[in-house]
Amino acid sequence: MKDYILNAKDDLKKLQRILKIFQKAIKDADQ
Repeated sequence: MKDYILNAKDDLKKLQRILKIFQKAIKDADQ
């Protein structure tokens, strides 16, 4: 169970990084 939670946290970090990249791309596209 502990490993599952750690993996979920890693996945969240990856998702947040991808979201930031998308948000930056959208901002750049708007300009």
